[in-house]
Amino acid sequence: MIKELSWDSQFFDKPICQIKVEEATSLEDLKEEIKEALVQHDIVYLFIPSKFKLSDKVKEKYKSFYIDSKVEYIKNLERVHDEIEVMEYLSKGNSKEITNLALQSGQYSRFLLDSKFSPGDFKRLYEEWITGSLERRLADWVLVFSKESKILGFVTAKIVDGQGHIGLIAVDETARGMKIGTKLMNKVSFLLQDKGIRSLIVPTQQSNRNACMFYEKMGFQIKAQTSIYHIYK
Repeated sequence: MIKELSWDSQFFDKPICQIKVEEATSLEDLKEEIKEALVQHDIVYLFIPSKFKLSDKVKEKYKSFYIDSKVEYIKNLERVHDEIEVMEYLSKGNSKEITNLALQSGQYSRFLLDSKFSPGDFKRLYEEWITGSLERRLADWVLVFSKESKILGFVTAKIVDGQGHIGLIAVDETARGMKIGTKLMNKVSFLLQDKGIRSLIVPTQQSNRNACMFYEKMGFQIKAQTSIYHIYK
């Protein structure tokens, strides 16, 4: 159950691992697992189904922080028209506008909510994420909505195991309420269907109520809900 996270460990310069529980009847069994993980790691990311909660004994024994509940939505795609206003961003270079939108997309990120990570850590992480997306290592598409040469919204998407996955999505705070998010999602759906993909998955945080309501209004259904804890040595 303990998974080494080499990339995170190198990026944050501290040993980090992950424990992910798919099903459980008693979380007391996790005590030994967490204890073992903390012998060689400074941080454990714990992912458990939201219907389970860490017991007070476990939380008292370890420095654990409940970060949020991750909600994963899924939708079976229906035919949509192409959104000609949404274009693929072909430059591999990072622009100030794209970086700003990437940071806005992470306003509910656990790496921003957890005060043990610095604002600089969060910024570096999302800059790396958008750079990897622009270089097409972490995304198949980076799509933007522009008006008067200003990028007002963007989304990244990738095909994984025959399904579409949204990575980052944001609409500039000055342009919300203009249906830009809907246009971005429709464009992703159009491109996926053109590749023969019939479903789209998008993650968000339960605390991000605007995002949850947006996806539900678009016909997405909850696929999974996971509670995330950061546990420290």
